[in-house]
Amino acid sequence: METNQDIISPEEALARFRVGRVEESVNAIRPTVSEFDHQVNLSLDGTRPAHDSTKSLTKAFVSAFRTFSEAQDAAKSAGIVTGVALDALDDVMTRLRAEFKAGMTAMNGSLDKMNSHSPGAFGEFCQAASDRLKRLEQFWNQTYEAAPKRPQMTMKG
Repeated sequence: METNQDIISPEEALARFRVGRVEESVNAIRPTVSEFDHQVNLSLDGTRPAHDSTKSLTKAFVSAFRTFSEAQDAAKSAGIVTGVALDALDDVMTRLRAEFKAGMTAMNGSLDKMNSHSPGAFGEFCQAASDRLKRLEQFWNQTYEAAPKRPQMTMKG
């Protein structure tokens, strides 16, 4: 009996779907990191009220964080990131969220100082958050590039 080479197994279809999800997630990272960086620049140039800066930075951060979380979930499902690497990513993401929340809370307590938009601690905080997001972006790009695009399927019994 002849087999049709165009028909793939359900396992292979699922593996391809999972790798495709990782690719979509990784491709979505750059725009969200760029938007956060853009909001940092707008917040530091002094052209808008501090309250608007806080809202815009938070919205951009949440978007970027969500995109990173989706990439992590997709990579975990595809088996691209496992074990110790996954634990380390969980730790990085938890710390990143906590640091951003603490930084924004501290800044909300001193909105009057932010209105002057002096670079000081606000600028340092924004730059640190932006740097961390860019490093995570680089990690995901490198991780996806190194990952097998057609994962080998193994049946677990």
